[in-house]
Amino acid sequence: MKRALFIIISVLLITVPLVADEITSGKVRSVLGEVTRQKKAQDKWLPLRVGAKVSESDLIRTLVESQAIISLADGSSITIEENAIVVLEKVFSAKGSKETSLNIKNGMLHFDVQKQAGKSGSFKFKTGTATAAIRGTAGAIGVTRKGLYASLAEGSLEVEDAHGNKALLKKGQTLVQDSSKGFIVLSNPLSGTPDFSRTLHEILSDSSSSQEMSPELLDSLSQKLNSQIKSLLDKSKCQFNTISDTVYSTELKLQGRCNPGIMLSIDGEQTAPTLDSLIEHTISWDTGLFGEKKYRIYCVDNQVEAQCGEIQFIYADSAGKKVLKKEAKNNFIIQSPTSIHLCESNTIQIEGTFEKASDDTELRIKIGNAISENLIPLNENQKFFHSILVNDLSKNWNEKTIDIEMTNAQGLIKKETIALDINKSCKTINVISPKIKWISSDSLMCKAFIKITDAEGDEILLSKYTNSNLSSESYHIGNQNKIELSLTPGIHEYRFKVQDLAKNEQEITKTLGCFPKHQVQIQVYGGSSEVWRVPPPPKGASNILNKELRFSIKKVPENDTRYIQQIIVKKNGREIFKRVKDQITDLHYNLPIEISRGSRNVFDIEVRLKSGNVSKAIKTYEVR
Repeated sequence: MKRALFIIISVLLITVPLVADEITSGKVRSVLGEVTRQKKAQDKWLPLRVGAKVSESDLIRTLVESQAIISLADGSSITIEENAIVVLEKVFSAKGSKETSLNIKNGMLHFDVQKQAGKSGSFKFKTGTATAAIRGTAGAIGVTRKGLYASLAEGSLEVEDAHGNKALLKKGQTLVQDSSKGFIVLSNPLSGTPDFSRTLHEILSDSSSSQEMSPELLDSLSQKLNSQIKSLLDKSKCQFNTISDTVYSTELKLQGRCNPGIMLSIDGEQTAPTLDSLIEHTISWDTGLFGEKKYRIYCVDNQVEAQCGEIQFIYADSAGKKVLKKEAKNNFIIQSPTSIHLCESNTIQIEGTFEKASDDTELRIKIGNAISENLIPLNENQKFFHSILVNDLSKNWNEKTIDIEMTNAQGLIKKETIALDINKSCKTINVISPKIKWISSDSLMCKAFIKITDAEGDEILLSKYTNSNLSSESYHIGNQNKIELSLTPGIHEYRFKVQDLAKNEQEITKTLGCFPKHQVQIQVYGGSSEVWRVPPPPKGASNILNKELRFSIKKVPENDTRYIQQIIVKKNGREIFKRVKDQITDLHYNLPIEISRGSRNVFDIEVRLKSGNVSKAIKTYEVR
């Protein structure tokens, strides 16, 4: 979407308490372009305006170069990008449900979700192929040509497809759903940021494009954006005043300084520095929604949008009441099976409950060399959930166990182990196709040399086909730097194919020659010497006689002229005939020659094979 935030008409709204019949609504903070809404059980699409309230079951639609920003009662915000259709199935409210559920029919949206202090809050997204649940998270989510797309700048997001396969997305990671490969997760520092997410979603949604998500695509995209982001941050030079760690009212005045010439986006609203660089903006939320609040501040120019500030504080009850908790101890209980088989599903779901007695208590999950973050601060209600994607891409498909460990400053408190049974013949596990690479061939030794890559931990079947017929098979474990294969004498079409346990395969074809050591025979017709008795010519006539040198090359394998490198004929040491490689099409020759009267005429015939063998013959003519 072209950046046009400099001309967005945005109204600063003063938050007022919600009345009983408005407890399930959000507020439209900003509208760009053409944005419409369809109410439940109505056919008409009506324009959506700044200041309007949106309610459960509303459909919101954005067209080309359009955008809508909606804020919820707790300070969370949703930015619906262009060409999107979103259903507000459930909307967070201060007095009613603490659940938010959005159904993304098309397009993409950005979210900045506040973390709530209560136990009943949840924030979920749905698409036609998967669902996602988040808590205290910022990023983007939407639909591409293959399925769900999500990208996280902060927090965590649990994704589940229609078959029950799950993945846990973390800060700095981007996920794409693939029907054959499952959830593909890659890391990039710009994951979840507005321009990165928007551009990548556009690429992955283009039905005419063959580009797939890869580390190279993400790196090229971030390299371009990083230079623009650096330029924006250098010219904006924003600084914001320190705020109190704890706030007891339902609004906060943000103050600071930024260089003029940019826009700021704060909680879905746009503001700009004054000519003397001053920034002043009020953020508000509904009463009673106590807990941690975090607001990100974005600088915007006509090229890019970048986070240039952040405020974080605790919204607390002015009465200063505290909830007493029972004394806890350090412990955890695993609710997942003690043995897990992986094949059609490539995702391990580990769930359980925990108690902690001190702030230095940590709970981590280990598989191979990979160690999770401390799960305790990421989960609430003394329940934890951790998702691990297992496949060759993740480089963890050779592991036999998963360890769950609780530790504190004194060391290990408790450890549990889950056994793994990973079936490498399943395509969801065995994703990477093996690669076969050509090294060289030796036509004299009749050998070909290839290497196998991208097969670490896999079992590979190597097949050789000669002229379309299977001629050999061999099995290999893992990558192979050099494999020697025998060639059949002669020139043939070869096909070399590698196939892994999941039937992923690749092949190469080559036309190769094999010319083992061999000696051919040169048959000269008329014997090795001929003497002609011819009367002398008349005075003044030429002493040259025209004849034919007739010879054949015998014992050539399969009578195949391609075995021959060159044929040379010399008369008295001077070359009079030469044929090389593809010029040689016959084994029988009638070569016109000139015989000189009164001298010996010696013809040397040499046949050199591609194997290096040389055969020679001599023919002598005399005229008397």
